[in-house]
Amino acid sequence: KSGLEAMNLRCLTLSRGNFKDYDIPKPPIIECDKKNFMTVLSNVRNMSSEQREKLTQQQYEWALKYTNPDFCAKRILYGT
Repeated sequence: KSGLEAMNLRCLTLSRGNFKDYDIPKPPIIECDKKNFMTVLSNVRNMSSEQREKLTQQQYEWALKYTNPDFCAKRILYGT
């Protein structure tokens, strides 16, 4: 849940979650795990600020679409 909060706050999000595309598309997070975390973090640090901003914006837009109260309520109430 903290990753969702981070994306809503426009924080670049790295996660070890095992996401799959189902009825909601996989979030545009940067995937990492315990073994490759430092390498992934180094790669993020070496990105241009424009690349980081673009990815942060993609994450924010995904979070706005799939974590807003209306979307969540419809899924709970109507199963869509």
